[in-house]
Amino acid sequence: MRASIETITPEKATKWLSATNKRNRNVNKQLVRRIASDIENGSWILNGEAIILNGHDQVIDGQHRLEGVVASEVPIKSIVVRGAPADAFATIDCGKSRTPGDVLGISGIEMGNEIAAALRFLDKYEAGSMKRSNVALSHAALLSMAKDHPGMAESANYVRSIGNKGLMTSGCLIFCHYVCSKINKADADDFIKGLVTGEGLRRGTPLHQLRERLIEARSGNKTRNMRTSDKLAIALKAWNLTREQRNVEFLAFRSHGRSQEQFPVAV
Repeated sequence: MRASIETITPEKATKWLSATNKRNRNVNKQLVRRIASDIENGSWILNGEAIILNGHDQVIDGQHRLEGVVASEVPIKSIVVRGAPADAFATIDCGKSRTPGDVLGISGIEMGNEIAAALRFLDKYEAGSMKRSNVALSHAALLSMAKDHPGMAESANYVRSIGNKGLMTSGCLIFCHYVCSKINKADADDFIKGLVTGEGLRRGTPLHQLRERLIEARSGNKTRNMRTSDKLAIALKAWNLTREQRNVEFLAFRSHGRSQEQFPVAV
């Protein structure tokens, strides 16, 4: 076997894939979109991971990276290993894949799993579609978001300091605290603390109603179950009502049907 650093053009990638497609696994289109996005925005770097070919220039490892090059129409540099035995495929990718939380943790960010979840919510929130799920954040994009939003770590530390009673996941609480703290940190602290602990809440206030709704959802009653996006929606709705010093008889969010509401934007 021999290894070298090569420029992988879309044409070269297409040629290798054409010789390989009958032998390789099915293409994960979502993964290809993530890789192509990283290549297009310059996040893809020469990282030591190799494209591995057998003696007939058929791809043993690197199919999705090559598909990403073709989809982005942008060349990349990569290590290319040629002449690997055909049966080497069975011994590749046998290790545990890194989770988004692993990636953040390795970069020195504590509560990596929780912050990764909050960043995914933030990505959808900023895109204006909390239901958007067809394009997941790549590890590179997630790490870039974490660096662009250092306050997320502060929100995570605050959520950790008050604990979590299970009404929402820590990722949800971190997201809500971060979004609201960008408007008023002191109010965001009080809002999340009140939601988690219930201390000092007056009956009938938006925050009290939010907490009661989440307790009902946690009870296991199927008629009271709520999707994560709906929990985030009523949380931000309660925040806005609290900021406006308005009370409502019933706190709800209509995510579908004729009276469908737009996902709230924190104010």
